[in-house]
Amino acid sequence: MNDELKLYLDSIVERLEKIENNVNDLIGFKAKLTGLFVGISICCSFIIEQIKDFLGLRY
Repeated sequence: MNDELKLYLDSIVERLEKIENNVNDLIGFKAKLTGLFVGISICCSFIIEQIKDFLGLRY
């Protein structure tokens, strides 16, 4: 394999690795956001149930 082709393929591999790392970072960020929103939803549900109990609206 000639040197130019090897350098070209190495640069493509390097770019693909950067893209892969960025995608993995985005997936991790999305997972953290999903966890945050699930946590907020659970807290809101708990607060709503507590208010309903306090007001006697629970059946």
